Amino acid sequence: MKKALSKFACSCSLTSINCPIFKFFLIGYIFFSISHTKQIERKLDKLSANNRVILANITDISKLKPATGITREIQIYHLNLLAKLDKILKANNLSYWADWGTLIGAVRHKGFIPWDDDIDLGMMRKDYEILRSKIKELKTDEISFHVTDIIHVRDEKNDIEIDIFPYDFANKEHFEKQMKERVNFVKYWRKIALTKTMSAKWASEIAKKYETQDSDLIIGGIEYPHEETAIKTYAKSTIFPLKYAQFENIQIPVPNNSDVYLKTKFGNYMSLPSDFGCGMHSSGC
Repeated sequence: MKKALSKFACSCSLTSINCPIFKFFLIGYIFFSISHTKQIERKLDKLSANNRVILANITDISKLKPATGITREIQIYHLNLLAKLDKILKANNLSYWADWGTLIGAVRHKGFIPWDDDIDLGMMRKDYEILRSKIKELKTDEISFHVTDIIHVRDEKNDIEIDIFPYDFANKEHFEKQMKERVNFVKYWRKIALTKTMSAKWASEIAKKYETQDSDLIIGGIEYPHEETAIKTYAKSTIFPLKYAQFENIQIPVPNNSDVYLKTKFGNYMSLPSDFGCGMHSSGC
């Protein structure tokens, strides 16, 4: 048997990819490597999960240190862009408020969430449409405006942007119909739009159909990407009148009752997010 194997091995070069013995060992090596890699990933997932449990129990999230390095640089670029945008919006009597993670940052950290690197704003439909109609005339050498499904305010030089999300007053008389049409848009119509600009146009038309100022209930704009965010409602008194809060070294507008607003949107916003500390290969997050 040994002689036969030896004769067989000698009949082909072990360095040749067509050699059966070479293929056998190559397949074995690949299988071992994959198995070993998966074992390491499982251990890292377990370690990551344990770390998140420990952090959730011992960390006061509001006391986390600010970002450093490149993340901090990007945050500063966004902050400078916000200061410039604020002047433009005020000059045109357009009201806005800090939204999403930016609002969490203002309430919880008095600035950016340490790992966040963008800025989101909210704006009522009336002002949002005015801004949308003026984007060409408001453009400067430092700031440009782009409309896709929402309004993006860009600093081309530093390749950053601020997102502005529209909000609508809920139409009490046709509330059920309004909500049904919004859900259908999110689930179906926006998916068949050929471009985001077309999607935004359809969304604007639907919003105008139910437009009203006589309501004490506010809903996120139909442009919102997910069904669950498109149907969340806020009391008008939760958002208005707007207040000011510290955000880094400036004061920015925030909802009248930011705590209720954030709990409606996120639930317990004072805890670490469920995916905090997840690696790119983590399956347990």
